Amino acid sequence: MLPDDVFEKLFINNKSILFSTENEERRANALYISHEDFKEYKSLIHFNYHIWKYSEKKIFEIIFHEIAHAYLDHKSSVGQSNMENDKNECEADKLANKWIQSYKDK
Repeated sequence: MLPDDVFEKLFINNKSILFSTENEERRANALYISHEDFKEYKSLIHFNYHIWKYSEKKIFEIIFHEIAHAYLDHKSSVGQSNMENDKNECEADKLANKWIQSYKDK
């Protein structure tokens, strides 16, 4: 569903995203990833099992929103001002909505 250039940048060329999720049967209270495990990746997007309780539409919105943060090279919100965080959230929402809309238009 992602545009080809987005998919290529994030998943093929840069190997920049690693997804991890648990299901309800195997809940994890914590996640440890060593530097060696993570060295090929630029960022980590982690979804816990609660995401699967949402509608399919909401799941896509959440996933695309997080992918948009990675595509836009946003830094973690830790240590950011509320203004910077709000700006990044708006940018990610806008881009995610654009991707979703372009898919619907096909």
